[in-house]
Amino acid sequence: MKFKNLIIVMTLICFNSYGQNENTKDLRLGLLYTFDNNRSTENFRFDDYEGYSVDYDKTNYRIGLSVEYFVKDKLTINSSIIYSNKDFTGVYYCVVCDFIGAINPERIDLQFIEIPLSLKYYFLPNRFKLFADLGISNQFVIKNKEVDKSYILGVKFGGGIEYSLNQNLVIQIMAESNKGITNLLDVSDFKLDYFSLGIGIQKRL
Repeated sequence: MKFKNLIIVMTLICFNSYGQNENTKDLRLGLLYTFDNNRSTENFRFDDYEGYSVDYDKTNYRIGLSVEYFVKDKLTINSSIIYSNKDFTGVYYCVVCDFIGAINPERIDLQFIEIPLSLKYYFLPNRFKLFADLGISNQFVIKNKEVDKSYILGVKFGGGIEYSLNQNLVIQIMAESNKGITNLLDVSDFKLDYFSLGIGIQKRL
């Protein structure tokens, strides 16, 4: 319930701020790409007896469009629409089954559309800026036949460096940690947990 309240409060702040100032110079749009290190649990359990032993050996990444609105000079509200790939290799196991021969690893497709919502604070009013970012991540499952949920919620926190190429164009390098709150399966505690390094470019409108 606390996280639902957080979503409501941040959304109200966004609409309230936009209503107070309709100057489009306070808005930036951009592109982002991140390379993700999946740090979720070692087993993707269906129940107490079967599941996958996991090897996070696939290239995980996110790519999408970002939007940033300046509430104040140093405080912004941020959102994005992101394609997120979290594929991995799994070896099926069953503790109550009898297998003849070795079980071959298989590719497990796990993909999302992410719509995060966060607050970002900028330090140092110069061409180089540091920033901290804190928020939530709404993740909608678009490809995986094993999971039970179509929507999961996570929290995100991180920071980075921004460099201004000119008055209207900036490049950002960011690091971010994402912690899952919602289980992907009803019968196990598998949550999505990953660390990201990324780059983005934004243009002020």
